[in-house]
Amino acid sequence: MNAKKILIIEDAKDLLLLYTRFLQNTDYEIATASSAHQALQYLEKNTPDLILMDLTFPDMSTMDFCEKFTALSHLDQVKKILISGRDDLKTWVDVFNAQEGLRKPVERATMAKAVTTHLP
Repeated sequence: MNAKKILIIEDAKDLLLLYTRFLQNTDYEIATASSAHQALQYLEKNTPDLILMDLTFPDMSTMDFCEKFTALSHLDQVKKILISGRDDLKTWVDVFNAQEGLRKPVERATMAKAVTTHLP
C-alpha cells in the first residue's frame, strides 16, 4: 500500500518544522514548501493527497497564489486544509474549495484530527 502524500506549505520556518513534527511517525509521506513559488513548482509535477497550507506568503499575494493554484486542474480533487490567523479564513476556505480551515496557533491534536478526517 502506498503512503498518502501530504504537502505542507508554510513560510515560517518554525511552524513548518512544528507541523512536520506533528505528522512524523505517521504513515504519511510528507513534503514541504516554504514559499508560494516553491509550492507551485512542487505541485506542477506532483499531486499530493492532502495540502496543509498557510494563506500568507512573502513572495506572492494570496490572490495570485490562488489563481496559479486553481489553474493546476490536476489539483481539483486534492483535499485542502488551510491554516491561518487571518480574519478572512472562512472566505478563503470557500475560495480554495478547502475541506477545513484551522486557526493559528494549531495544536497537534487539532491537526491530527483534521488530517485523519480528510485522509481516512
